[in-house]
Amino acid sequence: MYPKSSNLQYIKPLAIKCIDNYAMNQNFWRLYFDLHCFTCQKEEQPNKGFTCIKCIQDYYMEPLRSIERGSCITCPLLCQVCEQITTQESQNINPAYEINDYNRKYTYKCIQKRQDQNIIIDPYQQIAKYCINDICDNLIQYQINNNFEDLKVIFDGQRPFSDEFYFEYLNHIGAQIFKLIIPIQKFCNSDEIIVQSLTNQLKKRIFSLFWVELTFLGNHSPSTYQPIIKIKNFDSISFNQLLFIILQSLELFIHNYDAPTNSILTDSKFMANNQDQLKLSIQTEQCHYFEIRNIRLSDINIVNSVVLNQN
Repeated sequence: MYPKSSNLQYIKPLAIKCIDNYAMNQNFWRLYFDLHCFTCQKEEQPNKGFTCIKCIQDYYMEPLRSIERGSCITCPLLCQVCEQITTQESQNINPAYEINDYNRKYTYKCIQKRQDQNIIIDPYQQIAKYCINDICDNLIQYQINNNFEDLKVIFDGQRPFSDEFYFEYLNHIGAQIFKLIIPIQKFCNSDEIIVQSLTNQLKKRIFSLFWVELTFLGNHSPSTYQPIIKIKNFDSISFNQLLFIILQSLELFIHNYDAPTNSILTDSKFMANNQDQLKLSIQTEQCHYFEIRNIRLSDINIVNSVVLNQN
């Protein structure tokens, strides 16, 4: 036996066993086990470790066809071949989308779609989407129930109205437009005026989503709802067919990230049931398009109010 060298530069560790998911390519320990890889092989240059030559099967029981940097990548269900995009490219499509390891696949650029006549590759977003109507606008519409309890829940600001949505499905079909309808068709009055909020967080969860609308919809029957409401992150807000009785106050404050909002008021009437002084205010931080058509104000004594403020 030779004596142990006193010079540490001549002492090199000798690998005996690798930790889980790693293997040796000559004297280099490299990641070997890829969850999406069926067969790996050694690279010719040992320091590069291993590369995948055959991927596991996908949802359709076919081998994954997309490999980047020697690793298999899983495409969204409607896409057969895809590739990763840069962070800047994903920001250009949807800057609000919160990416993690699980949902990153929805940002991938689709190179080849599945063989289905209802599936197309969107020319702008470069993702595969399922056309659910003839014009392929992928509009998803959601309407809450017409009662006081549901109004209080959606405006309480404690949890998003979308908590129970199936976001995996909405990402798979490439949902692009979402319309939230809130019926204002009954007398929903509370004892005191409080500040409530409605915040849209759908763009954080659906990569393909680029337009979210909010509609307060009446049916020309007398109705009321009193809180001061802060509305956040909707691209368009409309008031349609309302016969709204203002008891004390109607105040709306609208904000949409750093983007402008469309504001549309049509075919509605706002009135009071007494001669008390009231507050009426609809304010938008940034307005891109403003339309007011067939609106009536009747028997209202307005004080200390900015009725419409569209910056």
